[in-house]
Amino acid sequence: MRGGRALFGAALLLAAAGCATPPGGGDRPPTPGGGRPEKTAYEDIEKIPKRDDIIRINQFWAQDPWIYDSVGRAIGFKVPTYYISSETEKGAFVSGRIFVWLHVVQRARSGELVRRTVHMWQMEQAESFLFASRKKAIIGYFYGFILTWPRSLDLGGQTLEIEFAYERGDGRLVMSSGKTFRVPLDPREAFTSPLIRPKGFEPTQPPLDAEPPPATRDPLPPPVESPTAPPAAEEPAPDTPPLGDDLDPAMRARMNLFLERRAREILAENRRRQAAEESTTRPVNQETTPAGRP
Repeated sequence: MRGGRALFGAALLLAAAGCATPPGGGDRPPTPGGGRPEKTAYEDIEKIPKRDDIIRINQFWAQDPWIYDSVGRAIGFKVPTYYISSETEKGAFVSGRIFVWLHVVQRARSGELVRRTVHMWQMEQAESFLFASRKKAIIGYFYGFILTWPRSLDLGGQTLEIEFAYERGDGRLVMSSGKTFRVPLDPREAFTSPLIRPKGFEPTQPPLDAEPPPATRDPLPPPVESPTAPPAAEEPAPDTPPLGDDLDPAMRARMNLFLERRAREILAENRRRQAAEESTTRPVNQETTPAGRP
């Protein structure tokens, strides 16, 4: 009995010692998972100085960068963007304007690709700072842009090229490399689009270039003319004034002078042509020997 009490007391002492020391170290507070507490990398970005010495723009595009609405239609995109400073060689928050261009890439009839700008975003420092991330990465600070284009743009199935730019204080425009994507089709139009059709799918409407079906009813018979109807009277031709009567006297005089001059030129040309024809058809006189001469 005494031995059992001694063992029970020793077990209580060991349990008390284990509860006094937190797992993983003696000076760190315990965590719910029993491991090391995570260190937060969030900072007060309002106190971080803004830079203008940007030399490069780095972006990390996801495989599916689109933003979708409630019906699954793509209405925008998202991308982390780093504006690299020449002094720190890391991402920095900028003090100038940021531009974003949205281009639609299409193939012309000649076969070459043509780029057409359909929308542009322009953000001042206060507007772009709304997308600034409070979490600093290894390569610096970045913006987590989430941009949506106007609802009037129907870009489903289109090929887009997205470009970013930063305007420095010295007027230099730092451009990013354009990124090309194909916007997903609207799920409400995916089964009717010729781009994506499941196997065995039959459209409910004929294509636009299909020939119309033949007429199923007999054509109407031609109208029968009544034998008693009198023939239609022919309308008299309107009196057309002679040429030049609607002109003023000065213009009529100039026109008559021109016609007279042109008539004289035509008459002279006809006379020259007639003289040339007579000279070519006239017989050549043969030389005759005078009488009495051998």
